[in-house]
Amino acid sequence: MVTDNSANIHVWNVKKDFDFLRPIKTTDHGVTTIGSSKDHPEGICNVTISITDDNGLKHKVVMKDTLYFPKSSVKILSCTKLAECFPNEDDT
Repeated sequence: MVTDNSANIHVWNVKKDFDFLRPIKTTDHGVTTIGSSKDHPEGICNVTISITDDNGLKHKVVMKDTLYFPKSSVKILSCTKLAECFPNEDDT
């Protein structure tokens, strides 16, 4: 898994990790990859992952609206989208 602070979506390549994969219109979501080639996801849904904090405690995190790209060579964890899972009091 790669964390990417410039990605605005999560990309996942393992179908069994999705809660319930919904088909998606290819015109709704496209991703520009290295070399400016365009690719389209085959589905969208939530993926639950486990993250271990600095104290060794594990936390389940639901990554909402993750795109399913079976051709992707890596899973991409968007730092921006991940931050939405951990709101703070200042909403920043």
